[in-house]
Amino acid sequence: MEQPPGFQIDGPSMVCRLLKSLYGLKQAPNIWNKTLHAKLLAMGLVRLDLDYGLYALKKDGEVTLLLTVYVDDLLLMDPRQLCEEVAASLQETFELTTMGTVKYLLGVEILINKTRKQIVYSQRQYVLEVLKRFHMKNCNGSATPEATAPSSVEVPATKEYLPYRELVGALQYLVSASRPDIAHATRHTWPATTTRTTHKPSVCFAT
Repeated sequence: MEQPPGFQIDGPSMVCRLLKSLYGLKQAPNIWNKTLHAKLLAMGLVRLDLDYGLYALKKDGEVTLLLTVYVDDLLLMDPRQLCEEVAASLQETFELTTMGTVKYLLGVEILINKTRKQIVYSQRQYVLEVLKRFHMKNCNGSATPEATAPSSVEVPATKEYLPYRELVGALQYLVSASRPDIAHATRHTWPATTTRTTHKPSVCFAT
């Protein structure tokens, strides 16, 4: 951080005292969370013990609106008129961009079917991006989530090495967000990251 132009003060033992938080400081996320929390409480919302990122607006003991917070991304849940009122109140204090009905949030595609009263979570686009990143876009699908028998393939040439830990991390995010059914298979990839696949990871361990 540097002093603004025209405000240079010499002296190795002198410092500037900030009057407000700056983006990028390690204290900034905590200050932002406290500021947003205070605003939401002032608007009549209460934070739920179930999740500190989940707020509710209640009327006569009934929940009339839910609001989720992930850093600076907010998601409001029905009714629409009340959502618009809450958004307008937040805009009095913060600069907001209203995105309308949610379709994509934090790497998760959200499909809302009002006729069937369904909300479907999908990470198809994320999966396609992961496959492209690891040059597996044209790979063949499998009938089982993991290999039916341990691989006995020897470690191949260096040109086939790939960032194995990064690939496992991408799968773990997929597990936590929308695909718990591949949790067992993903968990069994971790022992491999501490053995020869870490030292010489290759395509054969990612299939």
